[in-house]
Amino acid sequence: MEEQKATKVTLYLPPDLHRQLKIRSAVEGEAMSAIAKRAIDFYLANSDVVDGLEAAFGHTYEVHSCPSCSTSLVMRDGELAEVSTSSNPDHPLPPVESAGVIAQPGQLDEGELVVC
Repeated sequence: MEEQKATKVTLYLPPDLHRQLKIRSAVEGEAMSAIAKRAIDFYLANSDVVDGLEAAFGHTYEVHSCPSCSTSLVMRDGELAEVSTSSNPDHPLPPVESAGVIAQPGQLDEGELVVC
């Protein structure tokens, strides 16, 4: 196999990402730079898909308030739809408990809902 020339690059990664990369490297027995190269190659080849997923993440039930509207609105199938207080069988909004997020006073762990 012919060796390719490589250029040394310094990347600044958040500690958690560096830790995940280190663990993956140890588990797979592969150099961190090889894993990073694969990830960068994938991103450069599929950046439109990755960016589209990042843009959609966390926007499943984003509620929009309109001062001139009588109710709040949410995006459904690319269009604004009214949020009703009764349950809609076609597009139900899950209660917080069914989503697995439980808020408890005095406990601020990652991934938990904070009550204001």
